[in-house]
Amino acid sequence: MASNNLADEIPSIETLEERFLFIEDKTLRINISLTFQYIIFLIAVSDQENTEKSTVGSTIHKSMIIHTASIIEGCLHYCLQTYIETNQTTEADALGFDKKLMHHKDVYETETDGMLCTAFQVREPRTYSNELQLLNLIRACEKAGILDKETYKSAEKIRKLRNKVHLAGLGEIDAKYTKANTQDIFKDAADILNRIEALLLF
Repeated sequence: MASNNLADEIPSIETLEERFLFIEDKTLRINISLTFQYIIFLIAVSDQENTEKSTVGSTIHKSMIIHTASIIEGCLHYCLQTYIETNQTTEADALGFDKKLMHHKDVYETETDGMLCTAFQVREPRTYSNELQLLNLIRACEKAGILDKETYKSAEKIRKLRNKVHLAGLGEIDAKYTKANTQDIFKDAADILNRIEALLLF
């Protein structure tokens, strides 16, 4: 007899892991699969409850987009870290440099309470961290060749939509998400994932 419990119809984590076998870090792979499973559950809820024309439906689609962004973020982090560890790029090439002032010395105090100073400026390569913000991560992945022109645009589109989770910064009512929006983001995400998979399995 078929189950009436919607959650019972959702693919298992073990099944979903197969989509992300290019991620060798098992903890990350399971966490990504858990998020993927939740997205599938939201799709099923939206379809079963016919929420498409309600504000609840819009919020469900927004949640799908936000969670899709977290999957992309996790996979990009993994790919960039792998590229750095295998010398396919360097932290300096991908992340750039920070400028640091050293040997600062006050020389002359001006009449307007300013100070003429001397300093020695050096450039220090930025170091990779899994706390790297998505904006900087996407730019680093483009510099490293992980994202090409098209997948960079797709990642940026996903990032900008994901940032709408910050409600205080929104200048309008954020209730416009539809199935078409979500399907568009799913396609962008698939393109990015396929590229990452191809690069890691090459």
